[in-house]
Amino acid sequence: MLQRSARFDLATLPSLAVMVASSCLFLLGCSREEHPPSPGDAPGFSVVKNSMTGGVSKEVLKTMRKIAQVESAESSNRIEGISAPRKRIQGIVLENTNPTNRSEQEIAGYRDALEVIHESAMEMEFSPNVIKQLHSMMYRYLPQPGGTWKPVDNEIVERQPSGELSVRFRPVPAVATPQAMEDLAKGFKRALLAEERPGLVVGPLAILDFLCIHPFADGNGRISRLLTLQLLVRQESLEKGDLNSETF
Repeated sequence: MLQRSARFDLATLPSLAVMVASSCLFLLGCSREEHPPSPGDAPGFSVVKNSMTGGVSKEVLKTMRKIAQVESAESSNRIEGISAPRKRIQGIVLENTNPTNRSEQEIAGYRDALEVIHESAMEMEFSPNVIKQLHSMMYRYLPQPGGTWKPVDNEIVERQPSGELSVRFRPVPAVATPQAMEDLAKGFKRALLAEERPGLVVGPLAILDFLCIHPFADGNGRISRLLTLQLLVRQESLEKGDLNSETF
């Protein structure tokens, strides 16, 4: 893994909490065991048994997942200054409502990437190609295409009360980004397989390295939160034996 340092932003906590909740709901949907209704169950409800909840109906699970998807799309984009009325976000995420402005286009792209992770996380490896594909998907409704590494160096800056800008962090230079991303993916897999490091430790370190590289000109924060969800889902599946570690 890369050896770098970065400043943790407390503003990401709500969205990270949503990512964790969303991954838990995803896993409930993938691993639940259905049992015949017991005499005390309401008509039409099959009880879903799992180690996390003890018992929850499919209808409740479906509702919880929808709420998590809306909250994820809203929170992750709001951190980046992208917002829309709550009803519009619900329509875009749950009903595929057509976006009408740039903010809604960005939310719609995030929705598509989020949906792919919910549907295919266990088949998606942690690799530069997958990361670029998620970024391209997130930008599919915008005029400028996504899915390419930054063409020029970028900086993390902060505006002072005086109005002056100060550099908080300088990521990996653009020319070194492709190799840095290859090294990140290889280091991640090596830490899991050869070194047998705990996935719940290696995953966050990989996300930290990703943010320190800052491989895209824009959208790095949102991609990092999507990758957090993907890695949480895959790690849980690996520990349960539903996934071969080689597919990482």
